[in-house]
Amino acid sequence: MPRSVTSILVWLLCALTTPSLAAGEDGAFYLRRGASQSDFQLLAEPSARIDDPYETDDTLRAGEAANLGSFVTPRATAVRYIPAGPVTAYLFLGSGREGIEGCARVTVTVFLAPAAGGQLILASVTLEGASLEPKNSISLPVQVPLGNLAFITLAPGDGLGASVSVRNTCGVQKEVTLLYDAVSSESRIVFPDNCPAVPNPDQLDDDGDGIGNACDLCPHLVSLDQRDTDGDGVGDECDVCPGVSDPDQRDSDGDGVGDACDNCAAAPNANQRDGDGDGFGDVCDPCPAERGLDDGCPCTQAGCDDGNACTIDTCVEGARCEHAVAVSFDAVICRLAILRNTVADAPAADLSPRLKRPQSGLVRALARATRLLNGAATAVQHGRLTRAENRVVAIQNALGQFTKRVDKARDNARISTGFQTVLDRLAQDTMGEARKLP
Repeated sequence: MPRSVTSILVWLLCALTTPSLAAGEDGAFYLRRGASQSDFQLLAEPSARIDDPYETDDTLRAGEAANLGSFVTPRATAVRYIPAGPVTAYLFLGSGREGIEGCARVTVTVFLAPAAGGQLILASVTLEGASLEPKNSISLPVQVPLGNLAFITLAPGDGLGASVSVRNTCGVQKEVTLLYDAVSSESRIVFPDNCPAVPNPDQLDDDGDGIGNACDLCPHLVSLDQRDTDGDGVGDECDVCPGVSDPDQRDSDGDGVGDACDNCAAAPNANQRDGDGDGFGDVCDPCPAERGLDDGCPCTQAGCDDGNACTIDTCVEGARCEHAVAVSFDAVICRLAILRNTVADAPAADLSPRLKRPQSGLVRALARATRLLNGAATAVQHGRLTRAENRVVAIQNALGQFTKRVDKARDNARISTGFQTVLDRLAQDTMGEARKLP
């Protein structure tokens, strides 16, 4: 039934000043009619009908209730996700000329209609003592908060439904009417918008993480934190270069590592292995074991430094790097120096400061090994090989005492397990070199 001009003007004023009345509201399902009077539909698309709403009405005696319609979406053809959060029904409910003042009981039920049949109630709320305006002068919908609903998954073949019923508690006979499917009477159920800052009436959410495709930094991969470290508009979870801005996400070799950060952009190498650390991946480096220039080869003197203080690093010009192990006493001197410095520089979290003092057993053992090493070197210079051999054995014993004290310190919780492993490895390496001494 058409409304009066006055009621239309009232509705337009409210529509312009009330956000909940905006047409095409994201997250909303509108009460619509299909091909027949009994075809009640729940659709994401708002009505385009200007001012001729459909009506479902009934006349109720005191205490009677009427179901004004169960509206159901078309059966899903693909999985659809609806995010968790607050849900509200906005219903254009009216009555006769006098309306209803505080004595209507409005019940809204939201349910899942599985493909196998039946209904699964998701929420059912009754609004007690509701007032209904005369149906020809409704200006605002009745709002029924349905609370916070859990995440909803519509599988293929499932439908989402909503039913509306009204009970007359006025004590006298009353008429009740539900208006819907018109621009002027957008009765609807509004679910959370999965992209509050971006218009997306379709609410598509391919990965089911509750964030719509329109604003999801990884629309096809669950990414709840939406982290985008490099700020290129692609989330870390699906970014082929999460630490390098590359909006185009080009990955020429298809190895899952983008060209912008791939050390072999033309050759697949998902592991990005770069044995010599020259910035060229092993699979495309002409000299994968040596640091080189622009093409990874030949070597340079600066590039040949292997970080080992006990090797002599040399670049054979135009060819390759050579790493010669220091021989004889120099090898042991170097390793003892590393061992002493490691103890001296250890943080308190790894080694008790008491064990770094000059009088501690650890420091004394290393000092003894150093004195013995100097003595052995002097003995060799003077041709006293027997004395040198005795001192070499004593050096190994001193290092053995060092490792025993390290283990004891670990038992007494004065050294961390990881640091114990480091010191034991360095001591064993030093003893191994000491055994090679003349």
